[in-house]
Amino acid sequence: MPSRRKELDSDIFETRLLGKKSLCIAGEEAAAVFYDNKYFNAKGAAPKPLKKTLLGEGGIHGRDGEDHHHQKRMFLSMMTPERLEDMKRLAIEELDRKASQWERMDQVLLLDEIEEVLARSVMDWAGLPLKESEVKTRTQELVAMVDSFGGSLTRFKEGATAPQQP
Repeated sequence: MPSRRKELDSDIFETRLLGKKSLCIAGEEAAAVFYDNKYFNAKGAAPKPLKKTLLGEGGIHGRDGEDHHHQKRMFLSMMTPERLEDMKRLAIEELDRKASQWERMDQVLLLDEIEEVLARSVMDWAGLPLKESEVKTRTQELVAMVDSFGGSLTRFKEGATAPQQP
């Protein structure tokens, strides 16, 4: 959208998404309209496959009104600059720990290792530290949930069967 927006030199334009006419809006004023419950409702807006995988059923993305605002405030309270620095610090510490292990290994599958680094650090940051016995399973579940909306029916099914984390 950014290139189309730039090309048209407009914060509002019509396009086609999945074969249907769609209106695109951008900018600060558009965001205010988009988040105004008088004009848009979250309930029923997210596609079912996303609710089955990444967003979770009953999550904030499908709520409206005070229920939505309460949950959003709670979520955003964790997204302060200090908390995000904590996440960064945990990820770097975990990456340093893993890098020390990699130095002693003949072969490193970097994608698998980075997935584990991120899973360990984000779960710890969220106050849900992983037991060593559950690291592989939880990492695979988190990866499946994120990867599930990549277009493949198989990937969707894997993501949909991954348990939803609290």
